[in-house]
Amino acid sequence: RSKSSRRIIFTIASAAIAAMFVVVLGINIYFNMQDKSASNDKEEFIVGSLLESEDIQLISENKHTVFEDDIEMNITEEGKASVTKGSFGNDDIDLADTSLNKLIVPYGKRTQLSLSDGTKVWLNSGTVLEFPSKFSGKSRDIFLTSGEIFVDAATDRQKPFYVHSNDFQVKVYGTSFNINAYAESASSVVLVNGSVSLKSGKVFDEIFINPSQKATLTDNGAFETEVVNVEKFISWKNGYLTFDDAPMLDVLKQVGRYYNFSFDFAQGVNIQKRTCTGKIYLSENVENVLAAISLLTSTKYDKENNKIYIK
Repeated sequence: RSKSSRRIIFTIASAAIAAMFVVVLGINIYFNMQDKSASNDKEEFIVGSLLESEDIQLISENKHTVFEDDIEMNITEEGKASVTKGSFGNDDIDLADTSLNKLIVPYGKRTQLSLSDGTKVWLNSGTVLEFPSKFSGKSRDIFLTSGEIFVDAATDRQKPFYVHSNDFQVKVYGTSFNINAYAESASSVVLVNGSVSLKSGKVFDEIFINPSQKATLTDNGAFETEVVNVEKFISWKNGYLTFDDAPMLDVLKQVGRYYNFSFDFAQGVNIQKRTCTGKIYLSENVENVLAAISLLTSTKYDKENNKIYIK
């Protein structure tokens, strides 16, 4: 299993081949509770460290709980968490009433969360989400600190649903959508059905997007929209990545982000024009991923922690 952190580094030339592959992958996280008086920088450093470790972590006020395997968490109307741990049974956890709870999903893992209003949230690898045990105010608000989530929001016309990220907010009108807010890529929202509006911290005009549209946040705070195949952006919640004639560099970038791998290429390794069509199934065998990459690129590799050197 992999535990480390680096970004994908590509130094390559050109060549051509088309390919398709199916692989299997997975990982874990570790977590540690911090005093509320700690600075933002310190908290970001701690959360970043937790994303690199091996267990899913739930922080609720002065209490934290560690989960070694993938889980499904259901928040009851009373604000308690019922956690299903595969074949290992259930745990019931009391959550804080007066502060947000924080769920940290490490690189290589995924988690499903059902909020107290019936809204379902899927959390992708490397994600930090804050949420209340109960929605007691005039709106329902959750906070995506980093990572990626898919939301199937429950309809409640009396209480609008909001997702807040560091750069923008999404107002939900009964819908399902995907939010990508990884630090190393441009933040985006993909709408599957229903309706959402977007508003950034730099441009205060509210914009709406339609189903099958993707809105990407630009550097100046505006949103650029385009029509997309939503399956490419949401298949991760079902346990696989989907590619359709995708450049191998993009494939490696997504695989690397899921694993937190860093790729480097020796001089003479040419895969710039190679493409991939097919699915990558997300499970626990990291070596299968590397073997597939080696096969598709007609190369060999050396692995040192999470640095992959293709030669």
